[in-house]
Amino acid sequence: MQTTDFLHHTEAVTDYCISHADCINEKTKTLIEAKTAGYWSAKRRDDPYRGYDFDLAGHQGIPLANYFQVQHQAAVYQECYGLKIYTAFLSLISDGNYYEWEFRIDTRLQERILELCSYLKKCIDKKIPPKRLAMNTADIKSMYPKLDEDFRIISGDELQSSIEIAKRRNEADAQMKAWKQKKEDAESALAIMLKDTKKIQGLVDGEIITIAEWQERKGGERLIGLKEIQNDKRLYGYAKKNGLIKESEGTRFVKVKFKED
Repeated sequence: MQTTDFLHHTEAVTDYCISHADCINEKTKTLIEAKTAGYWSAKRRDDPYRGYDFDLAGHQGIPLANYFQVQHQAAVYQECYGLKIYTAFLSLISDGNYYEWEFRIDTRLQERILELCSYLKKCIDKKIPPKRLAMNTADIKSMYPKLDEDFRIISGDELQSSIEIAKRRNEADAQMKAWKQKKEDAESALAIMLKDTKKIQGLVDGEIITIAEWQERKGGERLIGLKEIQNDKRLYGYAKKNGLIKESEGTRFVKVKFKED
């Protein structure tokens, strides 16, 4: 029997989800998730999504799995009991020390979590493997909290990890550009060899094979682009009035600013 504003040992069950929150304060609309772990086993290292960072506040200081666990709990309790949670606390006792992180509950993220849970339940019932999961960068970015601050100062392991990741991204970008140039150079060299013949062939291991050939692309009609339509005010007004121009939601992408000397 619950005799205070704090709900303990509760369970929330829907058709496709189950959750056991450690503690919920009905009065303040907060949820508490409690963890225990040894200091060195819990401490964050190279992976910014695993382990606890004892110097960071908010959701950045806790493992990503725990962050989504709490968001899932809040979503299921609201779905089951109509209990809307606004704030969450993750408490950690580690080697006798107490740590606490406070972060907000993201309604948009809850909807995505419940959608995935429902989808996975259908896959289980039908005994078919899931063909679509939140495993690409677009899904990850859409599920992560909105940008609330202009910048955040990082240090220690998180700083070193971010620099190494930025380096890998820059190296990959440089390799992509180099390979694109190599491809263009190779195609230009083959074009010179082809000259005005349809294809070039050669004898390889006793068999004549085709090495390269010209590929013709016929001209045809094309629909003019939005920039061309915008240059014609009358055409743009007509397209806008008749619903031919749709506005998309804003997106965001990661731009690496780190450059090595």
